[in-house]
Amino acid sequence: MIKLFIIADDFTGALDSGVQFAAHGASTRVVTRLEGNLTGDVDVLVLDAETRHLPPADAYWVVRRAVLAARGVPYVYKRTDSVLRGNIGAELAAVMDGRGGDGMPFIPELPSMGCVARGGVYYVGGVPVSESPLGQDPFDPVPTSDIRRLITRQTGRPVSVRELGVNTDAPFLGIVVYDAETDGDLAGIGRELGLERLRMSAGCAGFAAVLAGMLDFKGKPTNISSVPMALFMICGSVNPVTRAQVANAVESGFTRIWMGDRAALDTPVTSRMILDANQQIERPAILPGGDEERLHILTELTTAAKMFLDRGLDATLMCVGGDTLMALMKAVNVSSLTPLCEVTRGVVLTSFDYAPPGSGQRTYYIMSKSGGFGEPDLLRQLAGQIGA
Repeated sequence: MIKLFIIADDFTGALDSGVQFAAHGASTRVVTRLEGNLTGDVDVLVLDAETRHLPPADAYWVVRRAVLAARGVPYVYKRTDSVLRGNIGAELAAVMDGRGGDGMPFIPELPSMGCVARGGVYYVGGVPVSESPLGQDPFDPVPTSDIRRLITRQTGRPVSVRELGVNTDAPFLGIVVYDAETDGDLAGIGRELGLERLRMSAGCAGFAAVLAGMLDFKGKPTNISSVPMALFMICGSVNPVTRAQVANAVESGFTRIWMGDRAALDTPVTSRMILDANQQIERPAILPGGDEERLHILTELTTAAKMFLDRGLDATLMCVGGDTLMALMKAVNVSSLTPLCEVTRGVVLTSFDYAPPGSGQRTYYIMSKSGGFGEPDLLRQLAGQIGA
């Protein structure tokens, strides 16, 4: 029986929240559609609703319909982006409208990655999020660092800001945003709220980890003994953090091939390889087609990646960005993944089954992360961890 239903707005968000519960022994499945999955035998069902880039009104209805479809599930968690990109206000309102109830806690912080809130203002690496590189994403900028103002741009629901241990007797109405600066704060907020008030809640992977511990799952975490000792990265991210990681990897000896170079696609696979989007993605500000061209590039990129899989690629995959991961899953016609563990903070290892043409079904392992996180040498670190 499903105990918890999580709704995320992109694929990497779905995975990094779902893996928190897998780490506590919960059987967890991430899906891209609900049909046939709400009667599944998992503890935690995570839906990638793909609402990050939708207009707010459309995102509202996608989330509300999902919540209504899962009305019999005891707990609902709205996973939000850790740097507040996307349709935060519309989607929180959709959960409340679909679920019912007077108040919903929102704990958006991820202190382990420098994402904290003080006085209702959100900071990333000590900088207000709207002024940070992550908040200035070329395709999805964050318009304000004031969490209350950000939410009320998209909903008329009342929004208040609270500190741990302060005004605990105040009426719990509307969207209640909590300040937090440490993982200890997140744990304290969980204790202060209790499970009854957490039947409907929202946040990112930070508070998801707290909720996972509170729900007391009985299974055992997955133990991954081995994955293929080669790293094949599929990169369609324009985020400067990821571009720096790719540049660092190439300088250290990774083989990079451009998807637009048809001849290069026949290059023999090395133990450290990057399949990169065509060169124009290096200059995202001048992409003339905006989102439409970006999605076209991702489709071509993941179609090229499928060619390698169909030729028998034996490697651990690495995919950066929820849009890139979704495009890959569409290319191989896969709609369900199993989160296994966090390889390192913010990097999730997942498995999926795929049968290349003319071959039997096999299990593939894929690491994923959002575009904006990680040190410049992250790819080298990950390759070293799997022995590539």
